[in-house]
Amino acid sequence: MKTKHVICEFSSGSSLRLQDILSNCSKLVNNFLACKLRLSVENLEVCDPPCQPQQVLKEFNFYSDAAVRGSWAFVAVVVFNKDGVFVDALTPKVHATSALHAECMALCHAFSLSLKLNCKDANFFTDYLQLVNVVTNFSIPVWNLSNLFLHLYSCLKTSSRLSVSWLPRDANVVAHKLAAWAAVNDISRACNERQGRWGKSF
Repeated sequence: MKTKHVICEFSSGSSLRLQDILSNCSKLVNNFLACKLRLSVENLEVCDPPCQPQQVLKEFNFYSDAAVRGSWAFVAVVVFNKDGVFVDALTPKVHATSALHAECMALCHAFSLSLKLNCKDANFFTDYLQLVNVVTNFSIPVWNLSNLFLHLYSCLKTSSRLSVSWLPRDANVVAHKLAAWAAVNDISRACNERQGRWGKSF
């Protein structure tokens, strides 16, 4: 996949190479596709727990995570197709009252992006096990997050081929690193290959 040579400049004067981020994401997902849940991160190969089942990749695969910073969270969503080709990504900055709130927001943004992409066959991966357990049971754990969970359940009902699954942190490293990068640089942006650059702030 070809991406334009783009350098993002910010008011602080620092520069970040977008194509390097996308290239690293593609490499990590290609490793995931080749090894299932077996990734090599910084020359250290980490294996998934033996009980973790192999995931069957679908037409679209959304990886989400959140980096909480006080009352704020930088959530990341990265989308790849079944062949491991980068499709889209975003890093919204949102208010969050807890880790569950932040991870739920990340998943909500993933579902919203899937609607924009008109995805009917998709996986939604997160490394936050509590969130997966709640969504799997269609329950609402805390009343102040009821609207978010109702939104998720409404999205899930749009197609029987949409599913939410858990991944260990090491297998969700693409979204994890993107969320951490956004938090360090205080960036809230959307990115896709059609734009070839970071889009407008959310």
